[in-house]
Amino acid sequence: MGYQRKTALTQKHIKNSLITLLDIHKFDLITVNQIVEEAEITRSTFYRYYEDKYSLLSEIEEEILNQLHEARQKINQQFTEEDMFTVEVFQQLFESLESYSEAIRVLLGHNGDTSFEMKIKNEIAKRFVNLGELHHVSKVREDLVKEYLYVILIKTFQYWSANKESIDVREVAATIRDIQLKGLRKAIGI
Repeated sequence: MGYQRKTALTQKHIKNSLITLLDIHKFDLITVNQIVEEAEITRSTFYRYYEDKYSLLSEIEEEILNQLHEARQKINQQFTEEDMFTVEVFQQLFESLESYSEAIRVLLGHNGDTSFEMKIKNEIAKRFVNLGELHHVSKVREDLVKEYLYVILIKTFQYWSANKESIDVREVAATIRDIQLKGLRKAIGI
């Protein structure tokens, strides 16, 4: 059991090192040497766990996407279709991603992986696969509503992860809910 724990800690340290470097440098400019220096490990230790920096980045992104998927499944089990736009749903989503907030901030930031946003979009899309069939919505309206939801959720992830120490997640959740249910004008009190 001690070896597994040490392995997990080493991998976490390597992942955190890449996130630290991504906060300063573009991914393409980061080298394995920089990662091992930041992690204070040897190259052989790095290669024991990862084929290259791309596999490391992929593993970080997959962990976040798996957490998002699990949160979505839990929400689907807990809430009815009619309750999907409640403050509690959005709050639970953000709370489930709390431990990944720094990685989300960096990965969705200017130095992050541009494909990560698309991966999040694809995970969110799973929730809305049959929207048109369920509610007899036109293809244009279905597509535009999905795009709106993707953009607002991804931009909200960026805002939340960059400001989470100084904001109330419940207020963020309530704002998303109000925009989606009441519209922009009413959400800001006009």
